[in-house]
Amino acid sequence: MLTSFENTDTVEHVEAAHREAVKVLLALLQVHEIGSVEWDWRLKQLAWLTARHTDEEERTLVNRVCQSLSRHCRAELGAGFARMRGDLLRARCGSIANVHSMVHADAPV
Repeated sequence: MLTSFENTDTVEHVEAAHREAVKVLLALLQVHEIGSVEWDWRLKQLAWLTARHTDEEERTLVNRVCQSLSRHCRAELGAGFARMRGDLLRARCGSIANVHSMVHADAPV
């Protein structure tokens, strides 16, 4: 069975989960003392959200879609992902300034 990522409810759910994770990441990045009680608490929040996201989206949705794609198509998607990931890392996507702009932008993350 092919799962459509164009389903409005699914897209909205994914975007909401990403916005929530970015907000939690920003809060963690803004903690001044690594290892403090606040830092530990925010890190646990981020870890929990990441685990939930991975379980809901990557394992469930993405695996269903991948089962319907050819090996060639999966390879192309993987290569595209690797290129995009490299570009984002080189652009310092995890910097406080960039994460802050994502939290305060209206665009999906």
